[in-house]
Amino acid sequence: MKKQFKSKDFNGAAFVVFPTEEKAREFIEKSKETPIKYEDGSVLESSLQDDHYKKKALESANGGRASSDNEKYKKNNDKEIRKEKRKEDLEKQTNEHLEKLNNENLPGALIHIAGMPSNGTRELIKEKFNPFTKTPWIDFNKGDAEAWVRLNEANTAKDVLEKVLAAGQGKLVIGDKEVTSRIVEGEEETQFWKEANEKRAAERTKKHQRFGGSKRGGHGKRNTRGGGGGGFGQKRKRDEDGNQSNDHERQSNSSKKPRETTVD
Repeated sequence: MKKQFKSKDFNGAAFVVFPTEEKAREFIEKSKETPIKYEDGSVLESSLQDDHYKKKALESANGGRASSDNEKYKKNNDKEIRKEKRKEDLEKQTNEHLEKLNNENLPGALIHIAGMPSNGTRELIKEKFNPFTKTPWIDFNKGDAEAWVRLNEANTAKDVLEKVLAAGQGKLVIGDKEVTSRIVEGEEETQFWKEANEKRAAERTKKHQRFGGSKRGGHGKRNTRGGGGGGFGQKRKRDEDGNQSNDHERQSNSSKKPRETTVD
């Protein structure tokens, strides 16, 4: 609900957000066929936000406002336009990431683990799978009761899981607890990739904005080169989703506590 600039009283105009642009346009067209009336009988006018701003800008240019109000209106209008443009750019970027990720889905390469111990970690899961496959992706946060193991090659889940269980004499033990494991297939597998890719696409967009989307210098940027910053001279690498990893994380005698955030 829009308000007067000085008095903050309602000025009779409001912006209504619809779930899609199509729904908004549909409402506008129907309001032309059947005018919408307020409780006092007055007819309400409706238009798309962009059309509304263009109309007001034209009125301002034709002397409909005082010069000071024109400047304030122009600034507010430009701000709204920039905001909408940025939103559109982010949505476009996220959709591009999502399309790329959907093309990378690997069928028959997903394993589900249930009954994780309270002290379970991604590193403990990797220890069981690393001898039989390339380093897998582990979707797990510390404290969760379940985890998903995403392998790097299609149609390898059955063979890899059999080898993992054989190495444990028919059991899969994470930490000090026996867990249950199974291959994810069919609709459940499809749904997993859909949700995982949507989440990863959104995270990639955020990381792009954080590391590469801003043109500003200064404290907002992180030094990702080896030896830069606060004296930490170890070379860092980035995985496909922008997460940092380093060589000492893979050493068994490392004293640094592993990070317990989502891998991607």
